[in-house]
Amino acid sequence: MYMMTLPLAEARNNLSKIVDDVERTHDAVTITRNGKPSAVVLSVEDYESMLETFALLESQEDQGRLAQAKEEYERGDVVTGDEMAELMRERSRREGST
Repeated sequence: MYMMTLPLAEARNNLSKIVDDVERTHDAVTITRNGKPSAVVLSVEDYESMLETFALLESQEDQGRLAQAKEEYERGDVVTGDEMAELMRERSRREGST
């Protein structure tokens, strides 16, 4: 993610364009006041994604699942997209024939 930095006066004068840009590009914009970072503008979608991530990281159960998934990935214990598609086709055939 690219993060542009703008002074408050410039951000104020271009707020509509900034909002359009962050919605379209998912890049964040840092707004400075007196040369110091003061606020960040980002898309609602990105903001909600961050909140979901924070919620996952707060849950002990989810932290355990994440650690397990990371270990499995590092061991190479993964299923490719093609393999998953084939497994789903097989399951669909089995369920369709009963």
